[in-house]
Amino acid sequence: MINRNICHRFFSYRHYSLLCKVFLLMFYASLPKLSGEGISQPRIKLRLSPLYSTGLSIRLRGSSYAAQLANSRHSLAAVFTLPEVQYGYADRNFLDGYIHRDPGTGNSGSLVPDSTWFWGYAKASQYDPLEQTLSFHRLIWGQQQDTSVISHSHPERVSEQTSSALGLELSAEYPLLTGNYAQLGLQLAWLFFSDWDWQQQHCNYKESLIISNRLLEILETYYYNVRDTALPSAGHTGTYLGPFDTPPLVPSTIIPNRPSSILQEITGNSIPIDSQIYHYRNRVSYKLACDQHEFRLGPSLRYLLLDNRLVVTLAPSASLALLSLTGKRQETLLQGDRTVVASWRDHKHRYELLAGLAVSFQLEYQCPNGWFVGWCLAYYWYPQEPSISLGPGRISLQANKLTLAATLGYNF
Repeated sequence: MINRNICHRFFSYRHYSLLCKVFLLMFYASLPKLSGEGISQPRIKLRLSPLYSTGLSIRLRGSSYAAQLANSRHSLAAVFTLPEVQYGYADRNFLDGYIHRDPGTGNSGSLVPDSTWFWGYAKASQYDPLEQTLSFHRLIWGQQQDTSVISHSHPERVSEQTSSALGLELSAEYPLLTGNYAQLGLQLAWLFFSDWDWQQQHCNYKESLIISNRLLEILETYYYNVRDTALPSAGHTGTYLGPFDTPPLVPSTIIPNRPSSILQEITGNSIPIDSQIYHYRNRVSYKLACDQHEFRLGPSLRYLLLDNRLVVTLAPSASLALLSLTGKRQETLLQGDRTVVASWRDHKHRYELLAGLAVSFQLEYQCPNGWFVGWCLAYYWYPQEPSISLGPGRISLQANKLTLAATLGYNF
């Protein structure tokens, strides 16, 4: 939106007033050389000038969406995949014993289908008299996936000189004071630059994503409820047929085949499996389109040479510019060179009003029929840098410029 206080903040009337006083003093200093007759009749001058402009520059600042996405991956915790515990009927071998199924285990026709006499244990410490449970241990393997990110990111701090722009100027000059060799006038000009475009593409983020997998050693402890069971001494080894074996196993104590609870603990031992490395980079494209209208108003000091045919003009002025800015930013995150992982787009349009100073030097040749031709060199200075925010980036425009114009005009 237009900043209504820009004139008060950036334009120095004191500097402009000082320039005007200097030119007035130069004009009055030349009056003693004049005859007093002056030019025959003050005439309004109109000029039409095609323009060539250079000196505009662009500044980029900001970061990237890809870097923000990588920050979220930096905080990812390791992913553990533990084996699923199984509470059903099964033959299980342990470090300190075994519990297998006997002929009646899981058989709905048996007296105690959840029991087995086909079991054995090694140590007396496996029995907990307080909880009345018998514990067994075995080692299994789980899997852990670790993710690490190595990134290289740098902020956008690019100052890029833009290409030249073409425009058009229409100006009028009204004489205030005239003499034989000098003239003081008031000059008003309108300048227009259309479809001035700038674009840039660069990379400001690179990343290597490392995914490693390893096996984790897990100690499983199985607890069996042996309440109201007279356990045989440690070292007991039951058989499949138990009391029906040859010779019969005595005693053939039965316990549950299914555990009452299972506890899994990570021992800290691990074995690396494999790792994969994925390389990413981003691609950032900026585009800025600008239509610019400028108005300048100020005094002009003209000196007549070569029998009033050649005219040299020096004109300081105040300048007011209205800019229509359209900015676009597109960022793409690529894996390798072609695979698109993510994409972001930002678009914004705004108007900006700038106030500044300008000074021009004009050289013209007066034709006998009222027409004149010439060229003009001018410099425009604007202290404010308008900007557009586009996602994590910002485009700033430095509107100072140098213009060169070919002039065609007429004296009315």
